[in-house]
This record gives sequence, structure tokens and C-alpha cells, in this order.
Amino acid sequence: MPNGDTLPPQTILFLVKFLSAERVESLLNGRLYAKRLSSFKQSEDRAAAGRLDRHEGTSSWMQPGSHRLEINSWNMTPDLAGPTQIQPDWFNHLNVFCLHAVHADNLGLDRAVGGDAGDLQQRLLVPERCFELGEHAVVITNVPEFMRRFGAALKTHRYRGWSHLVRYYDPSSFHGHFEGTDAVFRKRSEFSYQREYRFAMDTGTTGDHPLHLDIGDIRDITKRFRSEELNGEQFLGGTIQVE
Repeated sequence: MPNGDTLPPQTILFLVKFLSAERVESLLNGRLYAKRLSSFKQSEDRAAAGRLDRHEGTSSWMQPGSHRLEINSWNMTPDLAGPTQIQPDWFNHLNVFCLHAVHADNLGLDRAVGGDAGDLQQRLLVPERCFELGEHAVVITNVPEFMRRFGAALKTHRYRGWSHLVRYYDPSSFHGHFEGTDAVFRKRSEFSYQREYRFAMDTGTTGDHPLHLDIGDIRDITKRFRSEELNGEQFLGGTIQVE
């Protein structure tokens, strides 16, 4: 699949999808449920547990005093009390599929080689706040094969697609712009604990309807856990094998 920008591809060790019990079998069957980006921009709700973010798809974030804002020749700059934000409307119609990623950048594998195995295991731990995203977890252990099947499904349907690790910015200090679809892979630093890897798809349609993308059964490249088991003996306490 194409990346969300021109950065070199990262080494993803495994991906985790947190979800409710009723969606586990559907995912293992290869039915990926991807909501429109607009659905994540609803007002934040505690019950949503980190899934909602009204700042999704921000292409420009400009701090006060660093730009001039005019509307119909009216200078609004003196009235700015906070950052100016731009969110292109067409991003709202993209379908997104989000996962937690453990990747080489986070682990510092170049420093971990020959080091303490316990330290490496600590780096593999999933932040417990992620468990709020769903009581069940499906771990994708063969990431290249998952990506291949995902890409093949997009090609079959002639959907455009992008995928990349989400990168995070500090809204109190960042000032700048994100080019093109890179904006879909940028989020505020308050969500950085999620270590998100995201797929974004353009089906050529508009509206609020989610996408059900069938990539075929994935039981051969996944393991299923209760979320609280991820940092315990059932998963990280055993032998981790990734493709």
C-alpha cells in the first residue's frame, strides 16, 4: 500500500486492534470495519474512550501572532484568542481503519541488540490506557502479509488508499501546515499513547456510511486475547514471533 507521505517505511513488529466482543469474529473473518473520518469528529465523550477527536484532519494549525487572518477584507487578526485551524471538508469522506502499532522506532532496536532482554520487553508493553478502546484485542503477527491482503482488497474495489504511522504534534507550540493526505496521519500529542497505525481509504463516495472491507480470513496471521492479557504471561510473557 502507498504510505501517507514520502518517509521511509517503518518496521512494524505487530499491530493490535482493540474491539468489543461482538466484533472479534467479524475481524478474524477478515471483515474490516472502517468508519468515515467525520464520525470521529463528533464532540468528545468520556464513553468514547479516546476514539473521538474533533481536530481530525487538520491541515493547518497556526499560532496567534504568527499569521494574518482576513475574512471578506476584514482583519480578524487582533481578535484571535487561540490557534487558527483549517480542516479540508473532503477528508471527512475518507474511511479509516486504526490499530495500535509496536514498531522499531519506538523500541530503539539498534540500541537494544545485545542489551537487556527485560528492557526490550518493557518497550513492547502496550499502554494500559489503550485497553479502554476495547476489552478484546486481535494481534496481527504477520504485518507484511496483512498489508498485502489489505492492498489486494483495495485494488479489487479500485479504492485509493494510504497507510502510515500517525505522528503527533504539540498544539501549544506547533505552527505550520501538513501537505495533502499527510494531515490524515497527524494528531495532537494527547493521543500519542495510542501509537496508532492508520489506513485511510477513498471509495469515491460521500456520506456517513462506514466501509466493510473484506480481505479474507486472517486467523492464520493473528492471535486473540483479552486486552488486559497483552502485557502478561499469555502474550509478552511467552515467546514472541513476528514475521
